[in-house]
Amino acid sequence: MTNCAKVAAECHKHLCEHDWHGYTQGSGRWGDGEGACDVWVDGKCYKVQQGDRDCSSSVIECWQLALEGTAYAGALGKLGVGGPTYTGNMKQAFIKTGLFEWKPMSFVAQKGDIYLNEASHTAMCQSSSPDMLSEFLINENGQITGGKTGDQTGKESVIRGYYNFPWDGILHYNGKADGVNPGSDSGLESVRIYRPGLIASQKWCLLSKDMSSAVIQPICEPGKRLSYKSVEDGAAVRISPAGSEKESWVLKKISYPEYPDSVVSIHPKGYEGLCLTPIGLENGQGVRLEKFSGKSGQYWTLVSCGISWAYYPLVSGSGLTLGVEK
Repeated sequence: MTNCAKVAAECHKHLCEHDWHGYTQGSGRWGDGEGACDVWVDGKCYKVQQGDRDCSSSVIECWQLALEGTAYAGALGKLGVGGPTYTGNMKQAFIKTGLFEWKPMSFVAQKGDIYLNEASHTAMCQSSSPDMLSEFLINENGQITGGKTGDQTGKESVIRGYYNFPWDGILHYNGKADGVNPGSDSGLESVRIYRPGLIASQKWCLLSKDMSSAVIQPICEPGKRLSYKSVEDGAAVRISPAGSEKESWVLKKISYPEYPDSVVSIHPKGYEGLCLTPIGLENGQGVRLEKFSGKSGQYWTLVSCGISWAYYPLVSGSGLTLGVEK
């Protein structure tokens, strides 16, 4: 089981302690693309790009890395693409994942939590006792751009005792992504959305004509089913051996003018307040159960592929389809 907060904090600690990583708000603020450092946490290797960061890119990247391999992989995008990019949009983007809660400064931050001033600065909590944080500050010339790659002074980023910047509040991680990782249990595989190629891993078969009690089988894995272990907001959806997990779904037809006969919302049987939902709309992002709100990403277009079906999130121009991670 992944401890995502620990992974985020350890990756940020590495960035602040290793002299290959200095400060910039320039084009190299997501690393230099010339290689990666290996950061090992609980027996797993995380690849941290070499090169510089600033306060926000460092914190965002470390949480992107922490979510890799979980049901929430890609929920924060990757290296400046498809996710938050600076302090001004971090709060909204992190809370939107369902993994973070906004707390007042009276709250005691925990390892991996994020101190945020939305106008200008952010840092990561390294520990609550002693109260330590890690942060990126300024380059060797006292500027926000320019300078040489890497920490030239030993002070471009630091780990030190807590101080009040002042912070507007704390983005507190709620632990939801620490559950069973898709594919980590024997026989389990992740379900994600991919650019459509209509290959076998993106085709599905309805084993029952009863849309109120549907069993959905991936064509590439005849002995497995689209399943869920728990019924709660944010729960993982994956592929598991037939009969090993909950696998009964309700496909509820939706009246939609452009696609009058082929749009459905997909709910766990008996729990129509939840539905199958993409975490985001980037290639390779996961799907999960979310509270049904009627947003367009929670509607799916069924496209016939002979004896099977492809499932597309009904979002204009998304160009993505449900598939099995292979």
